[in-house]
Amino acid sequence: MRRYQVFISSTFRNLKEERDGVVQALLRADYIPVGMEMFGAASVTPWELIIKTIDTSDFYILLIGFQYGSIMTGTDKSFTECEYEYARNNGIPILPFIQDRDAPVPDSKRDKEVKKRKKLEDFIKYVEAQLTCAYWTNSYDLPGSITAALTKAKEAEKRPGWFRSSQTEPESFTGKKAYLLISASNDKSTEKMLKDAKENKEFKKDLDPSSSIATDVVVVEWDFGNELGNDSHRIDKVKDSDIPIIQNLVKDRLDIFGGVDSLRILYAGPSGLAFHLGNIFANSVRSVEIYQHGKDGYIRFGKLYK
Repeated sequence: MRRYQVFISSTFRNLKEERDGVVQALLRADYIPVGMEMFGAASVTPWELIIKTIDTSDFYILLIGFQYGSIMTGTDKSFTECEYEYARNNGIPILPFIQDRDAPVPDSKRDKEVKKRKKLEDFIKYVEAQLTCAYWTNSYDLPGSITAALTKAKEAEKRPGWFRSSQTEPESFTGKKAYLLISASNDKSTEKMLKDAKENKEFKKDLDPSSSIATDVVVVEWDFGNELGNDSHRIDKVKDSDIPIIQNLVKDRLDIFGGVDSLRILYAGPSGLAFHLGNIFANSVRSVEIYQHGKDGYIRFGKLYK
């Protein structure tokens, strides 16, 4: 059975009880909840660990109470707001839950600083302007509301999820294969990515020109960043206005993959972008696998089935 990873984003101390309830509800519903309380010691910065976890999550839950939260170093925004913007800019489906502003919340769980109260209200308005929000009053109703929203989100959004390597996957296909190499990063060329792919043990048999299997393989290199016209800063922050452009660019390539059973997307860049592209291709290709190109080669993130 495929299980979906859910990132829980919120301030911590004032919403600890609520977070605990949500985590338990998600575990009972066979989701994989992740959040700050599950982070252990690591050799990277907290922010690096946060974005890596968001990148590998299928859904993002935003909980907003009556505290704005700690300001992230080098910004004027809280960790929660930075997490929200990162998830949104990278195509992770977001389900926002805002505590009713008339809820009976003690002063100990409210911001005392006027400046932080203002930032919190601005953040709430920002989220409400972008997404359809749900509202909650107490910790008893919240877990059920979240699991119900996730049930609907799973039907609306194709997400890769996770499954045991020993678990039987859906029907396998043995027809024509395609590799789509996407560079959405200024420091990674598709030429370098293809070279590394040909040296990869898993891809080698497909990409070796001397192999008979390779005759049924289509390889397309795509310098996505240049074609989209984004600079090095925006390419990591795909905006809503970019989505129609992305969809048109993908449509132009669907003919190339005519008759393809399985597509492997090898990409360098933000994982949210790769999953978004994977979701579009999954409507035309029977199975899509997504791999990220890093300094140690390729890491498999997930698989989508039509």
